[in-house]
Amino acid sequence: MNIAQPLKILSDSDQKELLKLEQVKLLYAAMPASIVATTVIAVVLVAVVWDVIEHGLLTIWLSSILVVTFARLGLTFFYHRASPELKQTPRWERCFNVGSIAAGIIWGCSSLLLFSEASVSHQVFLAFMVGGVCAGAVTSLSPLPLPILSFLLLALGPVTARFFTLGSELGVVMGSMLLLFLAMISVSAHRTYHNIKENVELRMQSQLSEAALAESEERFRELFEGNRSVELIIDPDSGEIVEANRAAERFYGYSNEQLLVLNISDINTLSEKQVKEEMALAKSERRDHFIFQHRLANGEIRDVEVHSGPIHWRHRKVLYSHIYDISERKHAEHFIKQTSEILEMIATGKSTSKVYDAIALMYEARHPGMRCSMLELKGRKLMHGGAPSLPKAYCDAVNGLKNGPEVGSCGTSTFTGKRVLVEDIATDPKWADIKDVALPHGLRSCWSEPIKSTSGKVLGAFGMYYNHPALPNDNELNDLESAGTLAGIVMEREHRKETLNKFSQAIEQAGESIIITDKEGTIEYVNPSFTRITGYASEEVLGKNPRIIKSGVHSVDYYEKLWSTITNGKIWHASVTDRRKDGSQYPGMMSIAPIFDDGGQITHYVGIQQDMTDHEMLEDKFRQAQKMEALGTLVGGIAHDFNNMLAGMTGNLYLAKKKVADRPDVLKKLISVEELSYRAAEMIKQLLAFARKDTIEMKPFGLTSFIQEVSKLNEASIPENIRFRSEFCPEELVVKGDATQLQQVLMNLLNNAHDAVSNVVNPTITMTIDEFEADDQFLAAHSGIDVRLFAHLVVKDNGSGISDESKEHIFEPFYTTKEIGTGTGLGLAMSYGAIESHGGILEVESEPGEGASFHIYLPLLEEKKIETKPEEIGEALPGKGELILIVDDNADVRATSREVLESLGYRVLEASDGLQAVDLYIANQKEIALTVMDIVMPRLGGVQTAQRIEAHSPDAKVVFATGYDKDESLKSEMPSEEYVILSKPYNAINLSQVIRDKLDS
Repeated sequence: MNIAQPLKILSDSDQKELLKLEQVKLLYAAMPASIVATTVIAVVLVAVVWDVIEHGLLTIWLSSILVVTFARLGLTFFYHRASPELKQTPRWERCFNVGSIAAGIIWGCSSLLLFSEASVSHQVFLAFMVGGVCAGAVTSLSPLPLPILSFLLLALGPVTARFFTLGSELGVVMGSMLLLFLAMISVSAHRTYHNIKENVELRMQSQLSEAALAESEERFRELFEGNRSVELIIDPDSGEIVEANRAAERFYGYSNEQLLVLNISDINTLSEKQVKEEMALAKSERRDHFIFQHRLANGEIRDVEVHSGPIHWRHRKVLYSHIYDISERKHAEHFIKQTSEILEMIATGKSTSKVYDAIALMYEARHPGMRCSMLELKGRKLMHGGAPSLPKAYCDAVNGLKNGPEVGSCGTSTFTGKRVLVEDIATDPKWADIKDVALPHGLRSCWSEPIKSTSGKVLGAFGMYYNHPALPNDNELNDLESAGTLAGIVMEREHRKETLNKFSQAIEQAGESIIITDKEGTIEYVNPSFTRITGYASEEVLGKNPRIIKSGVHSVDYYEKLWSTITNGKIWHASVTDRRKDGSQYPGMMSIAPIFDDGGQITHYVGIQQDMTDHEMLEDKFRQAQKMEALGTLVGGIAHDFNNMLAGMTGNLYLAKKKVADRPDVLKKLISVEELSYRAAEMIKQLLAFARKDTIEMKPFGLTSFIQEVSKLNEASIPENIRFRSEFCPEELVVKGDATQLQQVLMNLLNNAHDAVSNVVNPTITMTIDEFEADDQFLAAHSGIDVRLFAHLVVKDNGSGISDESKEHIFEPFYTTKEIGTGTGLGLAMSYGAIESHGGILEVESEPGEGASFHIYLPLLEEKKIETKPEEIGEALPGKGELILIVDDNADVRATSREVLESLGYRVLEASDGLQAVDLYIANQKEIALTVMDIVMPRLGGVQTAQRIEAHSPDAKVVFATGYDKDESLKSEMPSEEYVILSKPYNAINLSQVIRDKLDS
């Protein structure tokens, strides 16, 4: 039981126990005096009745009194020595009651042992002494009812009864008096008991209240002194500081003695009048919360929050004030406000450099003397972002610096992606190479935090500088980290903005049409290519459905499948035919993909469409090229055998002409046949060129004058009923090409024009030539053309025209609209191939019933004048008996060549293939002067044969001949560029000149 608790808060049982404890204490406290009094009275009583009572009885009674008395005295001694606790009270109470009852019994026995029958005076004296003992017992035994009542009854009851038993009047009177005395003394004892009880309770209440008050004051003192918050007790009338706790001493920097002599106005930055007004508000409880600025002992001003209210303390009304330092909170609030302003700058699109400067200045304000910088990482270079307090010379010096493991604080942090703290730039190895840049500007310490994106990518670095060696404290470290985070928001937003701008520009400038719709299919965005391809402006389609460009070519199932695919979150990819604004249709390749939000729900669709018009044109050209390739393969296959046959014919014709030289009529026929043979060879050459199986002789020549001559020749072959008009530019247009091929092209075009106008009224054919400068649209329509100046040749007729279907095929080999027997279908195809081999363009414009115009564009050269020399054929040069080895797999060619060469005075050996040629050469190498070698032969080709011959005789002379085109023949790589190559059929005169030239070299 804690007796320090106020009595009013104790339970009834606890109060009774505590009261009993105090009552027992009073009993034991009064016992010594009571024992002394009892002993004295007992001794006096024995002395008075010594003469009238038997001495043995007196001795027994007195001994009994003394034994009980000393026993009770010993009990008292042990009680005070034990200082029993509350729970031991009942035991000590029982012991006391036993002693009291024993004493009462012994005093009651006095009426038996010490009552004198003979002496009334002794009887009265005995009654008086016992009554006195009982009266004295009221004082010492009344704290509890049991001890006093039991003692009174046991001690006084027997004497009273003894007097009544005498039977005398005096006995009755004495008995009655004693009985009355017993009643009165019992009432007195009862009153005394209640008085003592009340006194004890009052005293207990007082003691307990004092203890509680002392404890409360002690607790208040402990709370007041031990509280970590600043606490002051202030006199509201004078402003004097009455009490101050230890936290106040630490906060203000004053000792307790110094604080207690100060006035609250001494530490408040407000005026004395303002302070009194504020305290009046607190005293009247009209206000209990204040924000002040307090001055510390060192002069520093701190923002404080004060909670103050009146209390009664030491009998007067004072202000009890709790004071909290809110300087950091105020700084934090200011920091949050500045951060919000910076975020607002970011949101409103302020320039990045201004945002960087604002961040740097914010942290510089938090740490006086600090200078901050922001560097962006571009590739591996550090680029100046913002450093408003750093010298421009220093910023310029680090701008563009490459990052690395030992490149200052910022260069190292961006390279490693970790924080770098350099205490002293002058001695730290990370600054060894660039410290001379920093030290002249008063920079001695530098801490760098890598600026990262949310994905962890390093974007730059935030640097903090001091002009003295230092490492950061906790606040500076926290600010360094938060600065890097805030700068990361700015940099990542800028990077995202740049990326978004790139994506936006990519979409805006993409060559493909891009449409974005909502989930219902309503168009929300189209890029410029959509306008270019479809002809619809963006404002014409926004808010509408893509069906606006629907062509009607595709079935309902096509669009249902499309919609089902994309609404199920899949990508639709297919070819499509759509309709332009002008009603024309165009082919496209379309891809439509759903756009999902963060929850995986479809919000939009994006469609990308490529205009496949040019692609289909390229496919047509590719198919055309494949057909040309097939034709080339065909032509190449027959050219060799055909040229071998022509070679045999021309050789025999040469020999025949020599034999009939004296018969002019026969010679004329042979010459005619020879010319036809060479024209046939030329036609094969044109076929090879058309199929790109032969090289053409590209030479500069004046196209204007050439066309004029061709026009005159062809004008004579045009019937008189057809009007032929020609218009030529005055300047000479010089091109590089093969005149023979171009002449054949013009002949084909004029023949087609003649056929086209054969059945029209007022037939007219027009041929014009002029200079043409290509624009961007022309070049874009003809990929692969990189020149702008052309000779523009047009052959136009007013014939029946060409249908759209036929226009798609007129340049294909063997395609013709003419009747059977009137056309081969090769004329326009050969013309198309010839113009392409010249790097030019051949196009047709025609509408049914409106005639046709064929346009030829040939690249122009800068030269305007061309000098030409007539080709000199000369005469056959005779041999001097040299031995010539003819190597050819065609027997007719070998025989004819042998006869021609022998007619010229040479000796001849023949070999049908390369292996036989090698054997013959080895056997006759000392005699063989020259070898005429076919390139393509079975078993061993001509080039390989020549290499084997030269291995035996390095000075061997070889002239190659081929019936194939030279490019195809030379794919096996000639051993030297000095070799002469003759194309079959070769002219006998030319052959003699080549052999003679080779032998004489």
